[in-house]
Amino acid sequence: MLIKAGTSAPTFEVTTGDLTVTTGDLILTAGKLGVGAATPSSAIHVKASVPGTVGDNAAGQLIIQSPTDNVNTNVVITGYKSDGSGDPDVQLWYLGSAAGSNADITLLNRQNAKVTLGTNDATRLTVAASGAVDVIGAFTAGSIGSDAGFTATAGDLTFTAASDIVIPADTAAALQISNGSVPILEIDTRTTTAGVKCIELDAPNLTIASGSAAVVTILNIDSSFISYTGTTQVTTAVDTVLVEARIVSGASAITVDEANSLSIVAPIEGNNVTLTAASAIRVINTTGDPVNQYGIYIEDLTVGATADYGIFIAGADTAAIWVNSADPIHVGLAGTATGKMEWDGATSGTVTMTVGAAAGTWTLTLPAAVGGAGEQLTDAGGNGIASWAAAGSMKAFKNIGERLDPVIALKRIVETPVSMFRYKDVPKAITTGDFKTEYTGVMADDMPEVMHFDGKIFSPVSAFGMTAGAIQALEARVKQLESA
Repeated sequence: MLIKAGTSAPTFEVTTGDLTVTTGDLILTAGKLGVGAATPSSAIHVKASVPGTVGDNAAGQLIIQSPTDNVNTNVVITGYKSDGSGDPDVQLWYLGSAAGSNADITLLNRQNAKVTLGTNDATRLTVAASGAVDVIGAFTAGSIGSDAGFTATAGDLTFTAASDIVIPADTAAALQISNGSVPILEIDTRTTTAGVKCIELDAPNLTIASGSAAVVTILNIDSSFISYTGTTQVTTAVDTVLVEARIVSGASAITVDEANSLSIVAPIEGNNVTLTAASAIRVINTTGDPVNQYGIYIEDLTVGATADYGIFIAGADTAAIWVNSADPIHVGLAGTATGKMEWDGATSGTVTMTVGAAAGTWTLTLPAAVGGAGEQLTDAGGNGIASWAAAGSMKAFKNIGERLDPVIALKRIVETPVSMFRYKDVPKAITTGDFKTEYTGVMADDMPEVMHFDGKIFSPVSAFGMTAGAIQALEARVKQLESA
């Protein structure tokens, strides 16, 4: 063994054997101490040709041992600030046993300053005096638990822009945020296991006092700002949440009956609670002044091999769609597409209701009750307000005036010209809608007695009355001739 003490010309040297100090101190007041180093470069310079071995583990050139036999604690290295006399004053840092009762190890900066770790001549991890941990580079943690992985009890975990959190592949609960033993957020990275929920949010059971505003939101995406610096119009959709399509494929031909991008279940009543309104989705009115506001906007769907449905409702006990306001259901778009509605029969057939391409603008108001047998729906006032009507003949339905003179009725019928005609296909004309058939009849202008609704519509009631009166006049003439 070589031990030298001194400067370039050692004043104390042991070249062979051991140096033993049984009592008192071994003090080096000047120079350097070299252990295995012929020319010490520091206050203590240790150079061993082969590190030692203690038990089953390789030991280093320098060993610090527990002062008590058969005890694995109280092994510590500390750093101190020197006082004015050159003696240790304030402890700067501590490395060693965490306490005298366990085998934990502590690296502690006693000062109000940070601790850094690094590799390749660069800082990789910094623990600030406040407790904030800054990881520079990729961070890989093992399984989550009280003694493994990464646990933060206070402060912030900050990553630089180019950093990642690396989660091992095919791991259940690879990343978990828990409230004690209750998982709240879990990430599962297994890629070949059925039933995996890649990201699962489990809200803990809550107990809170009731009140008008006693609510708890499980997931909240708070409002934020997008501030544009230019004036170029943004034509791409600005999405707060974007759920992109999952590609469903198979190694061979397979049929998947149902695939959804988003499935939502309405809240469920628990014990002693009455829910007056349980909505799976509720669209809230926005603020500001947008040009157009859409509660739900469905783009044109076209890729279905059999059919494309913007909204498909399998059923609802009360109403599949309920518009609880005076706002209209609008079908079609003027200048673009003519609206239409279709009704299917339970066994077969489809009835389509639509309007003309030039539909006009008007309102149809239905009657307040169902009509009677034989009545027809009509617009008696010409104002779009429909009512039930029929040519009733009971006296109870009529204000009866004077009797018709049969001779006048016969004279009017005989004198009224009967013409052949076809209806004109012109706007706002009142016709049968059949413009090809040649009709035989009288003109309202020539015989207004058999018209109603301002003399524009033929009245079967009056026409029959005039005919009956004329027949009565003919009957009187026949009797008069027969008696002569």
